[in-house]
This record gives sequence, structure tokens and C-alpha cells, in this order.
Amino acid sequence: MVLFLCLNIYFVVVLERGVSGILLGTLISSFVLAAVLITGVIALTGVSFSRSALREVVGFGLPLLPAVLADTVMDMTDKAFLTRLASASVVGAYSLGGRVAALLHLFISVPFAQIWVVRRFEQIRKSSDHAESAPIFTYFVVVITTAGLATAMLAPEIVRVVSSAEYQAAVVVVPFLVLSFILVAVKMQLQRGLYQAKQTGLIAGNSLISAVVSVPLTYVLVVWFGLIGAAVAALLTSAFRAALMAWFGFRYGRVPPGFEWRRVTGVIALAAVTYVSIIFTVGTTVSVARTAAKIGALALFVAFAVFAGIGPRERKTFSGLIRAWLPAGLTR
Repeated sequence: MVLFLCLNIYFVVVLERGVSGILLGTLISSFVLAAVLITGVIALTGVSFSRSALREVVGFGLPLLPAVLADTVMDMTDKAFLTRLASASVVGAYSLGGRVAALLHLFISVPFAQIWVVRRFEQIRKSSDHAESAPIFTYFVVVITTAGLATAMLAPEIVRVVSSAEYQAAVVVVPFLVLSFILVAVKMQLQRGLYQAKQTGLIAGNSLISAVVSVPLTYVLVVWFGLIGAAVAALLTSAFRAALMAWFGFRYGRVPPGFEWRRVTGVIALAAVTYVSIIFTVGTTVSVARTAAKIGALALFVAFAVFAGIGPRERKTFSGLIRAWLPAGLTR
């Protein structure tokens, strides 16, 4: 991060290279990071070659290349259509809304996945009982949905702090994109069994089919509704991908996805109702009183989500933790 920032300041501010300076700074910092990591790995593991391992890795990973390409197409089509059919300012507002919503993915989904996937594969090798994984993912959904609700409700305040008045339209797209990222996290759980079964071709198929559906859908919605249409298209695409991945996972996955449909759906639906209610009653105007009302609504959602999103056993444990944290007088 320090190298990236220093290079960007040097190329953009000192040399005045503009966008090319940002790209050059990103390239150099990424190259340095890769060189350090590769050197460290080779120092620990040495260098060896196995044809059988190569065939296995290529067979597993090759289908994922078109999947990445299809994912990139879906990520870029909304901005490309907005650029051609709307204006650069609209694209800027949409991109800002996307960056705000992407905070859920960067700070919650990615760290959870880095731990969760490894632990699940270890658990699969050691035990055939996978029932305990479902509540853990439900807790994760409660956390990311709570963060998503806070991001969506406080989007007017966030956008006002980080941008100028020209980008206030980003507030409109944040709720759609937040829900889209939550569905992406749900899809992560549903595709785990396909990875375990080494059915990466189905994961590639999911991306390719979704791209075929997403591109014309995005174009039509952008033509009809502009900025909102692009956000709705992103949400519908994420919902379609999650549904298709659920079908693939339950039908072809070696390990059942372990998905608590009712509890997860209830938490997400409760968040949607809370957001719609607070927007209709408080609105999107920024003020101290309105922000306080939003925080109060968020606290009520957390209270309901915790006791609706966990079972009796977990609720008892959670209540015990609360009593342990509170002072003795309040507990009595």
C-alpha cells in the first residue's frame, strides 16, 4: 500500500502523468509484490515438477478461465452501456455507488472466504457431518446483511462526505448494488460443493450462461431506465447466478451446500423491509435527526435479526454472553 501510494503520488503529482501514471504505479507495485511473494514461496518449498500434478491442476483450473472472462464482461457492460447511452457523469455516479457497495465484498466477504473455504475443505476430509456449517454461514449472512443495511441507509451521508454534489445520484444505486453483493456472497456458499467435486466446468457454465442473460438485460434496462436500470440489471444478474448455482450445487455437488434457506431469506427480507420503511419515513435528506433515526432503525434490525437468525441453542449462548458482559447490577 505504501509503495502504491508513493508511486502514484510521484507519477501523478510530480511527473503529471495523469491516468497513465496511476496505471504505471499499479503495475510496478504489483510486480514488486509478486516478486517478493514468489521469492518467499520458493525459498520455503523449493522447486520441483510433477506431470501428474500439472495435469490435475490444468484440468481443474482451465475451465475457470472462460468463467473469469465472462465475469469481467458482466462487470463492464453496465458501465459501457451507460457511457454510450447516458453520459460520463452518470457513469461516475454509478461507479461511486458501486465502490461504496463493494466495501461489503472487500471487508467482509473476502476475509470470510479466505478462512471459510479452507476450514470447510478440512472439515470435509475429516468428517461426513456437514450440518454444523449451515449455522455458521447464517451468522455470516446476518453480519454482511447488517453491514449492507447500514451502508444502504447511510448512503446519503457517505456519498456527501466522500464526493461533491455532482455525484449525489450514486445514493440511488447503492441499495441495489448492496443487495447484489450479498447475493454474490450467498453464491459463494452454493458453489463450494462443485469445487469439492472438481466440477469447475459447471462454475464456468454458470458464468457463461449468466453473461448471455446479463448483457442484453443490462442493455434493455439501461435504455429504458438509465442509471437505475443498470443497478437493477446488476441485482437481477446476481439473483439469477445464485439461483443457477443453487441448482448446480444441489444436483452435481459432492457435498450438500448446507444452506438454511428460511433463516437466510428471513434475515435478508427483514433488512429489505427495514430499508424501505426508513426511506419512506425519513427520506434521503441528510440531517442529524434523520441520521439518528437511521441508526435507531439499524439497532432494531440487529435485535430482530439476532434472535430470528439464530436457533434456540445459539440464542441461549448469546444471551449468556450478554449477561457476562453486562455489569452485575444490570444483570440482576
